[in-house]
Amino acid sequence: MTTNAPQPSAAIPRSAATGAAIRPRPCPVCGGVDRATVLHLHATPLGDLLCEQSSRAVGLPAYPLDLALCTSCGHLHLPSVVAPEESYSNYHFHTGASPGLAPSMRALAEELWRTIEGRAGELVLDIGSNDGTWLAGFAALGARVQGVEPAAGQAQRAAAAGVTTINDYFSASLAGALKDDGLRPRLITANYVAANIPDVDDFFAGLRTICPAEGRVALLTGYHPDQFAVAMFDYAYHEHVSYFTVRDVHNLCLRHGFRIDWARRVPLKGGSLLAVLAPESAPEAPEHVRRMLQFEDWLGVRTHGYFAALNARLATASERLHGLLTALGPSAAGMRTLPGYGMSHSVTTLVYQFELSEHLAFLVDDNPRRQGLFSPGLGLAVRDPSVLITEQHPSCLVLAWQHDERIIERLRVSGWTGTAIIPLPDPHLIRIQ
Repeated sequence: MTTNAPQPSAAIPRSAATGAAIRPRPCPVCGGVDRATVLHLHATPLGDLLCEQSSRAVGLPAYPLDLALCTSCGHLHLPSVVAPEESYSNYHFHTGASPGLAPSMRALAEELWRTIEGRAGELVLDIGSNDGTWLAGFAALGARVQGVEPAAGQAQRAAAAGVTTINDYFSASLAGALKDDGLRPRLITANYVAANIPDVDDFFAGLRTICPAEGRVALLTGYHPDQFAVAMFDYAYHEHVSYFTVRDVHNLCLRHGFRIDWARRVPLKGGSLLAVLAPESAPEAPEHVRRMLQFEDWLGVRTHGYFAALNARLATASERLHGLLTALGPSAAGMRTLPGYGMSHSVTTLVYQFELSEHLAFLVDDNPRRQGLFSPGLGLAVRDPSVLITEQHPSCLVLAWQHDERIIERLRVSGWTGTAIIPLPDPHLIRIQ
């Protein structure tokens, strides 16, 4: 893995970007145009752009994947982004198919509904509603539900499940149209969506437009201070264009006429942040939120030193992992005979950054929608995990390491015996007998 020290501040270039679909942008939180690159990652293709032919997958363009800090407000973001249309026209992620996510989301929906004292018949509007799994939880609580989802396949799946869904991108313009149609949501939710939106100003303007005085907005997003603490850098990919802290959300609230009612860290996806906003300006955050802001300052999440330490940890982990792979012998390393378990955005990031392609013969994934396709950039076949047994593979690299406990248990139950290699946070082997 190649790691770089934080680079000097530089203005966002106004010239043409490196790819037709790439475009530069200012800081999405404060609008600043100066930034410092703090985490340099290898250019990759879009991480979930699976293809029906290996040759097409190999021919996909690779786009820059550098993370930068805004020198004005300290927001971590991608200074150049891929047009959303490139990502969501062929998007494979389904909430309901993500391991363990649906039950956690249902429990969170119940908590939010209790917290805002929601009542039967009140409206929940979900932005980025995917296949409707989240809204189904609110419908079970008696709420009326409405989704907004840009990916056509997921919107159709939600509609088929009885969740009314608008197939479109949420924007200030759409929010105005929905308000004109009489929509008054008691709760607006956006789960793992804010990080995917290039124009955060327009997104927050839309929230402010459609949120009535009695309404609340619940933002759930990845929280990189917790994710980076366990070396979960592979949450970085092209669809995740912004990486929010509590300070970032507070700054956006000040800018757009919201206040943070309450916030807490959530143990989902390696570390997440849940913030509930009310449509009313407040110069100061509540006391518990101020403590979270102080915690971030103590960690130094806006400093070059913080990211230099992260770079060093990742370089060490990459070196150790390659050492483990080599020690397994030529049947598992160096001859592209090793299966990789998992196919997702984060798997693409991990394989490219840790330069694992030389070891991988193919991938397996539990999601049947991915099986039979080929991975972006490398053109690796995605197969059913049963081939690990039928073809008697002695080793498996668990690329979806965030789900390692579930994967190891599935391998045991399936009857597979062999060595599972876990790449992060600390590379190690697990013998399954």
